[in-house]
Amino acid sequence: MRFPDPSILFLGIDPGVTAGGWGILDYRGALVDCGRWGTWERVRHYLGQVKIATIEMIQVRSDDTMEKMFSRSAMIENYGFWQGVCGGAGVSAKPVHPRTWKKYFGLNLRPGELKVLKRGGADKIKAEMSLSRARALWPTAQLKYLKDNGVADGLLIAEFGRANHRQNLFEGA
Repeated sequence: MRFPDPSILFLGIDPGVTAGGWGILDYRGALVDCGRWGTWERVRHYLGQVKIATIEMIQVRSDDTMEKMFSRSAMIENYGFWQGVCGGAGVSAKPVHPRTWKKYFGLNLRPGELKVLKRGGADKIKAEMSLSRARALWPTAQLKYLKDNGVADGLLIAEFGRANHRQNLFEGA
């Protein structure tokens, strides 16, 4: 068994257009840095230490409105941008489905709960759930506003990646 290198970092990315964000954790899960989409250049400082980046997958659904499809196409561009940043730095980028990482943290709403909520209400509740969980795990993270839900998601995705991929990094096979 190899021992953890304390300098190893894990990057989590929510490639949302306006509410996207990223988070970086150390090998123990402690907060290193985080930010909204517009602060992505800060990530470059850490890329030499990041071993795995976990990026939330984006999918266009057949029941999406034209407005939603346009928004998702921009998210797909952001997803590709982050893959390019990671690939250019030699960082392994692992995709994760939103349901997968949210299930890990118990953040998925059941289908019946979604139908009860009014239009737009489900998104707000999901954002508040992510913010609440991230604030509990990293109380020093700057997660003051509802629009910081992408940063909260980025941190939670980083933790999901750290928990699921560090075994492969630290145990010889």
